[in-house]
Amino acid sequence: MKVTFKDIAREAGVSTGTVARYVNRSGYVSEDAREKLDTAITRLGYNPNISPRLMRRKKTHQLGLLTSFSKDIFNSRYHTHLLAGIMNALHESEYNLKIILPKEKDYANVEEILYEYAIDGLFILTWRIHPNLIRLIESCPKHLPVLLFNDYDPKVQANFVYSDVAQGIEIAVDYLVEKGSKKIAFLKGPSLIRFGSGKEAVHVSSIDAYDKFEGFQKAVRKHELIT
Repeated sequence: MKVTFKDIAREAGVSTGTVARYVNRSGYVSEDAREKLDTAITRLGYNPNISPRLMRRKKTHQLGLLTSFSKDIFNSRYHTHLLAGIMNALHESEYNLKIILPKEKDYANVEEILYEYAIDGLFILTWRIHPNLIRLIESCPKHLPVLLFNDYDPKVQANFVYSDVAQGIEIAVDYLVEKGSKKIAFLKGPSLIRFGSGKEAVHVSSIDAYDKFEGFQKAVRKHELIT
């Protein structure tokens, strides 16, 4: 069933005009009302459709890659290989690529990012880099031209390209067992990842780290190993 502004207004205890201003970012909404609306939108599972202004806009033949503000991100082979794959695919197409660094701005939905940067589609690398971005992705409808890399979450409707890291670790343990290993150690990554510094620092859970450790534990139980 489609969720309407009236449904959200009833759930949050505000007027439909307040809902419209909040969703469309077209006017002032108090902090108290924002908190109530965030809760109501999440509870009702509201996913806004692409707005008329975005539908009317002509194609820009620009795609965006939203990634972390870290200066070292493209020193990583993982990230450079992903970028190389994207660039190779775009080479023979009519599209160009914009690198987008996240702003300290609270967007109401992912659609606003598409509109602000005048892009036809968006790749998001390390989508769990900020609580606001996590909130946007968790409420992102599948029909939007948005593609996430890894940190797969089955509760998220947006489109993913990801590796089954749990199965990968399990296969690795299987291989070591076949080679005769009896005691296998696992160097676990951090459960929480810190972004920012000082009072602005935030910590978010690492889905990939959790899944890898789950795969390792499953393999240990299967082979009755000593760790």
